[in-house]
Amino acid sequence: MNENHEYNGSVAEGGLTHVHTEMSEDAILSLEEIGEYMRDHLRSEYFVVNDHLTSPYKGKSYSEAEIQEIIEEMLSRIARYNESHDRPKCVSGIEANIITNGVDIPDELLAKIDFVIASRHFPWGNENPAQITQNLISAMTNSNIDAVGHINSYVDQPIDWNLIFQTAENTNTIIEINFNEPPSTEILRIMSKYKIMYSIGVDFHTFQGLKNRIPIDSDVVIDFAEAKRMAKSQEDVAIKMKQQYMDEPVGFDVLKQLINLMKQLEDHGISLDKVVNIRSLDSFLALIKTPKSQRIL
Repeated sequence: MNENHEYNGSVAEGGLTHVHTEMSEDAILSLEEIGEYMRDHLRSEYFVVNDHLTSPYKGKSYSEAEIQEIIEEMLSRIARYNESHDRPKCVSGIEANIITNGVDIPDELLAKIDFVIASRHFPWGNENPAQITQNLISAMTNSNIDAVGHINSYVDQPIDWNLIFQTAENTNTIIEINFNEPPSTEILRIMSKYKIMYSIGVDFHTFQGLKNRIPIDSDVVIDFAEAKRMAKSQEDVAIKMKQQYMDEPVGFDVLKQLINLMKQLEDHGISLDKVVNIRSLDSFLALIKTPKSQRIL
């Protein structure tokens, strides 16, 4: 990046991680629509779908058989997409929920997925500082967890960031710099002391990065869940919603945010070669397919 921090390709020409499709309960675009949008508005070589295949918002429990069925459906969709699209390619992923002493998806199922992000979500935000720290560390020590997502989300009390980032270094766990809630200056300062790999995760549920609400007309706002219900009986509403977002060229805003996040990393002495999704698709796949304990920064 030059001293004026003008766009030089980087993440957008590498890959976007932490993208959500309609398989997440809080997103609405299909895999094909995301690929089409990225082809038309961005220059990314690949994107990683990290859907919520178990709910991050409800206390619902899933049987292993249910989770396996959902994962197999996701992998089947990705395979069909990649067979019919040259660029951007799609890499399989999931966003698992960090719970007490682990995550909510069995290891044998996580092992089937290329890029696993583990994140804390509501209602897990009620732990005390020691519990938050221990739950994050437990996720990092899992050999099937590639990255921890939005690590500073739902943390409204002091926790031991030095211990967390030392664990990330010791376990080769990637720390996500989340598009929607980047770490504070203080957390970035602590991060910079450790030999850590990073990803810049866009965490898109739509391409505006909106999570829960979609404007359809200037005076109408529809909730995602409501929109999905309406889509079953009002095809025109669903089509209108999707078309609005497929047509808007927000790619430039995406690039500006990516550049800003990369600048923040550089300003804290964090070299951009530590950002894994700046890599080409071949290089990114080579990294994440290497056993976690053997990955080299």
